[in-house]
Amino acid sequence: MKLAILDESGGAPLFGRVPSEQIAKHFFKVGLLNIIIAVAVTLPVLVPQLGLPLKLEVWPGTWMFVSYFIFLIVGVMGCFMWCFIYYMLPRVFEKNTVSEFLALSQLVSFEVAVVGICALMGVDAGYYGGTLYHNGFGPVVVTQLIAWAVIPIGTLIVVALLSTVTGVFNVVTATKEG
Repeated sequence: MKLAILDESGGAPLFGRVPSEQIAKHFFKVGLLNIIIAVAVTLPVLVPQLGLPLKLEVWPGTWMFVSYFIFLIVGVMGCFMWCFIYYMLPRVFEKNTVSEFLALSQLVSFEVAVVGICALMGVDAGYYGGTLYHNGFGPVVVTQLIAWAVIPIGTLIVVALLSTVTGVFNVVTATKEG
């Protein structure tokens, strides 16, 4: 007989241990959301008035390419890799449950970091910087105008790394319950 710890209302606690497949479903859903975001971000290339092809061919517009591929690799493929890891956890290591708090913290911080990094790199450095350069501003001026984004991008990279460490810790501390 298992003893369950109940919250004040007599229900199950808000954060406890959950089946790893449940967390895999969350990562899968976010991965699908990231695919939709990637498609939505691709569509403006087809709008000639934005002049994206002209801005993409020179620095700092190339940061839009870098940002887009980072989003595809980390945001889309990374989400599906974590989905795979959580899904395979009971099958490979026979550990069925993980911390819901750690998993949801990982998922939210991962998504915030990836979207934030890519938005700052793609929109600020890439689009605005590319537009300024295309309009005749010199590299020194453009660099000064987009430099503010460096520290937030670096901070979000740290958040993404902590998210990954949280996920690894959650997988390593998974238990064989249920």
